[in-house]
Amino acid sequence: MSLLELKNCEKFYRTKYVNTVAVNNVSLSIEKGDFCVLHGKSGGGKSTLLHCIAMLDDLDSGEYYFSGNRVDNLSRKEMNQLRAKETGIVFQEFHLIPELTVTENVRLPLIYGGMNSGEANKKVTDLLDKIDMGHRKDHYPSQLSGGQKQRTAIARAIIHSPAILFADEPTGNLDTANGNNVLELMKQLNAQGTTIFLVTHSEEERSLGNKILEMSDGKLI
Repeated sequence: MSLLELKNCEKFYRTKYVNTVAVNNVSLSIEKGDFCVLHGKSGGGKSTLLHCIAMLDDLDSGEYYFSGNRVDNLSRKEMNQLRAKETGIVFQEFHLIPELTVTENVRLPLIYGGMNSGEANKKVTDLLDKIDMGHRKDHYPSQLSGGQKQRTAIARAIIHSPAILFADEPTGNLDTANGNNVLELMKQLNAQGTTIFLVTHSEEERSLGNKILEMSDGKLI
């Protein structure tokens, strides 16, 4: 059974004058442990597809299964609960809360999930040490480099051991050295069993995947 499966899925953006097909009859499957790379030029529908399968946005048609269970017919509340429990998401812009320290940012999913603060703090400390961010645990986002911000964002995304990590152009705002460090971390996570779905337009990052999908004009090609 696939971890994630789409069957003939579509997403439209409608205005008064035109309908745009952002995701056009897409079918795909991702197995547990895959490092799946969705590659293509900007504007081809990659981020829209990620947003739909990460349950941030709704598909307009087709079937979506997560761990064998139908997703596209869930209520928005049910979908949000599933996303919070089973997925982690990393964006190009980091989306860290500036008023919170690294530790406080990373432990947010655990606190929302009901874990007591003592247990959550221990889990966060252990993870930050593993990804070489322990020495920055009490720093605020404004005190971090771009690479450190993204490592913190990845830690927050995986602290609750999600079934899959979605990453939307995670190195887009980083220099080469910091970008390479973030990609190395993602490779390590995948080697440890984390399923990853990476969206990129980079030819170099394309080679990271054991499963590579090409997307253009809303279609997988």
